Amino acid sequence: MENNEYRFCLAEQEDAEKIAGLMHEVHEGMKNQDHFVCDDLDYVRRHIEEEGFILLAKDRSGMVAGLLIIHIPGNGEENLGRDIGLAEKDWEHVAHMESAVVHPCARGRHLQTRLLLEAETILEKKGYVILLATVHPENLPSRRSLEKAGFHLVVMKEKYGGLLRAIMAKAL
Repeated sequence: MENNEYRFCLAEQEDAEKIAGLMHEVHEGMKNQDHFVCDDLDYVRRHIEEEGFILLAKDRSGMVAGLLIIHIPGNGEENLGRDIGLAEKDWEHVAHMESAVVHPCARGRHLQTRLLLEAETILEKKGYVILLATVHPENLPSRRSLEKAGFHLVVMKEKYGGLLRAIMAKAL
């Protein structure tokens, strides 16, 4: 998973603190902090191996320029398939494109879209056919990245303790 500028790789446990730190740094620098729900270190650690995976984009120096957390919800209560009316038999084929973060110095290079497409390749090989994501309706950069990657709006719904989110989907 290479690109001229970035190398895409799966995160390992030793990356967890850097990932959580970058998420916190980006969240703190946001003008509208309700556009992004910042995950904690425990959530990051669980998603490196147990509940999904984390895809990293590293620059030539090895710095994490961007990341995407992929959550595999199974038939759990948090499966967004419930929110969009998917049949229960399809829930096991759902993957969530969760938190996407791009370091401020790497913005403008379509890195979030590239991370989504790289993750899609991995998920398709694992048999997932329905990709779902949430985004704040006014977070236009993230929404555009999802649309460029082939996602479309399905429904607007309150999630994460009452925050309005657009639930977007892509079928593989």
